[in-house]
Amino acid sequence: MKTPRIVSAMDYLDSDIISEATEKPKGRKLPFARIGALAACLALALVASITTYIFTSNTNDPVSSSENDTDIVDTPGNGEKPSNIDIANRPYKNVIYSTSDESAYIPRWDEKDLAEQYSSITVNGKIYSRFSSVPHRQEVLPQNVGNSLGFFEASGYDVYEDTVHHSNFEVFEISGVNASYSIAVKIEGTYYAYYTGYKAAPYTLGELMSIYSLSDYLELNRYSYYVNRKSQGYFALEDDSYIWQILSECGEAVSVDSNELSLKNNSYLQFTATSNTLGFYKKVFTVTSDGYVQTNAFEYAYTYKIGKEATQKIFDYASQNKKETERTPYYYYLIGTVTEVGEDYILVNDSVLCENPEDGITFKILLSTKRLKREACSVGTTVVVEMLYDLTSIKESYTVDFAVGIQRCYITEHGAIVKE
Repeated sequence: MKTPRIVSAMDYLDSDIISEATEKPKGRKLPFARIGALAACLALALVASITTYIFTSNTNDPVSSSENDTDIVDTPGNGEKPSNIDIANRPYKNVIYSTSDESAYIPRWDEKDLAEQYSSITVNGKIYSRFSSVPHRQEVLPQNVGNSLGFFEASGYDVYEDTVHHSNFEVFEISGVNASYSIAVKIEGTYYAYYTGYKAAPYTLGELMSIYSLSDYLELNRYSYYVNRKSQGYFALEDDSYIWQILSECGEAVSVDSNELSLKNNSYLQFTATSNTLGFYKKVFTVTSDGYVQTNAFEYAYTYKIGKEATQKIFDYASQNKKETERTPYYYYLIGTVTEVGEDYILVNDSVLCENPEDGITFKILLSTKRLKREACSVGTTVVVEMLYDLTSIKESYTVDFAVGIQRCYITEHGAIVKE
């Protein structure tokens, strides 16, 4: 199926920028409860500075396309479209999605889901925290959850009442992962990855790979190739086992100061690092031509010098086995007008984006979290729906069960501007 690029809010970041962002500055320490609120505000400020584009795409994505894709059928209540309409081949307008610089709303305590409320948990004297303010980006697949470690006390900060709340949740090992570094916390039937957040990297690359079972839980199969920080294209690999073999042979490589790695006047491969078990989303794993590997998957930049011979083998393998593809967006969006509001869903019609308004489809957005329910807008409002996947991932009707956020916006001749 041809895949439209719905919206890209944030694509690959150069790893030197990521390194700067992930290193915490020295200075006065903040109470742990306030750090989460501050981080959320900083994240919102970052998003508010991004402008993105919606394009019509008529090219196949060799990674996500499939000859076995089936036709999409109507959403209940949307009788305007035949069941065989092709969701991927409707011409979209070329428009710009941009955010305003107004302050974002901070939800009150009782407007949050439990997973949003409790961002840290103490297990046997160690504090574990979530990296992301969006818990669904840190889910752990149930089949990779290990033994129970017992029930432990979690903490969450209410910024309005200046109060710390406490609650007990069951904690589990993640199969193959050292529980001293990462655990799975079960909240309302879902498992979320929490980390101890060590700033110092494990001493050797082999230790890092062993602690997190990286070769089992992290796929290095999509990458961009850069020369002197300029992208030379986006590619996919069908098999990353050889790359992990090379990395495992470099297990004795010791960690080095991240400042040793420079991307200026350098060429490098930047792999997308997403793991549905380790609980990180769209981080990066960088391999440089001068012999370094680096990842920000664990919030801090972990850097290892494995040598030019090893990285050249990875470069050669990637070059010989690559398949050209498109850049994958950091977030996926649906922009449209709310046509109906139910107790646990809203209907959103995307005619405002279609060159031919009659091509518009009404999607059913399931409000499966408190966040979505508090962000749901009234009939007639134009909204941006943030999703974990693109619309071609819909398996049933026109129902979107992978939305993670909703924002009001309005359409201008230059695009869609988010309202705060």
